[in-house]
Amino acid sequence: MMPAPTVYRLVLEPRSSFLTELQSDAIMGHIAWMAAYRNKNDVTELIERCKDGTPPFLVSSGFPHEHLPMPVPPPLRHEEKNSLADSLYKGLSKQERLAIMQDHLKKLKKCKYLSINEWHRLIEDLSSQRVIEYLWETQNADEKKLQSKVVVVRTAINRLTGTAAEGRLYDHEEMYFASGSKLDIWFKFFDDSMVQKVTIWLEDLSIHGFGANASSGAGQFEIISFEKTANVLPEAKEPNAFMSLSHFTPAAMDPVTGWCNYIVKRGKLGGQYAVGLGARAHVWKFPFVMFTPGAVFKTEGQRVRDYYGRLIENIHESHKSAVQFAYAFPLKIGLK
Repeated sequence: MMPAPTVYRLVLEPRSSFLTELQSDAIMGHIAWMAAYRNKNDVTELIERCKDGTPPFLVSSGFPHEHLPMPVPPPLRHEEKNSLADSLYKGLSKQERLAIMQDHLKKLKKCKYLSINEWHRLIEDLSSQRVIEYLWETQNADEKKLQSKVVVVRTAINRLTGTAAEGRLYDHEEMYFASGSKLDIWFKFFDDSMVQKVTIWLEDLSIHGFGANASSGAGQFEIISFEKTANVLPEAKEPNAFMSLSHFTPAAMDPVTGWCNYIVKRGKLGGQYAVGLGARAHVWKFPFVMFTPGAVFKTEGQRVRDYYGRLIENIHESHKSAVQFAYAFPLKIGLK
């Protein structure tokens, strides 16, 4: 019998804005590059184990400290909406109740996170109705302003003169965090011998910076802690479904009955592969689809596994060795 995986939580404090979101595949890509810079054999072993379907560890996406993503459970049926309207908005006419319900549901769609304490209360019998009732009771339906995106306008620099290039304005989104705010990234280790190596790679990454424009000051952070946890992440006693804490792409035999949001990504080559490509080559990987954190899938009577997803290969037309980490960090839940 395989030993139970160990869970670690990385707590970091942003020291600048971030141009690249802390999505699990990007985090794993950065960790892999830190490994490659130190020892090429380490990253080769990591990729080969992921290819074999036996990843030594999993990584979640980044979330505000002490929070997890809002789930995407089954949509409310008509009779459930009527029942909720009757129970939550007593004393109003049917038309008024339904109007308030619609407004309330719109607010809920903007709510991206639940606290870990809230998750512990909901993990055993999760449903849309249960989430709505709980959030109504706690008056927690409004979006939590834990981070914000801002469009920043900049000007290109003339490299010959070192001054602003006339007529070369451009804009991009940057993510800003309130002073003192912290972020959580969860790790699940199936091989405890990897913990020390990952710790070193994360320390290297804190010096290097994360994502776009790291060389000019973006994506800077300080590691507050990287510690083993027990019973911090909620887990249903008799799970029949899972919610992903990662951006992931399912494997052929993964569950198909579920509810999710998704994005189409087109990643870029990093490190040494992003330079010296030749006149006809480019840095862009082939586009692919990823489910976002909060995706919920039923396991249809099967045991909830410790991981789902896969490693995406053949992701670039020129660099056949390039891969994309697309494993899911599953949170075991009881879906009502």
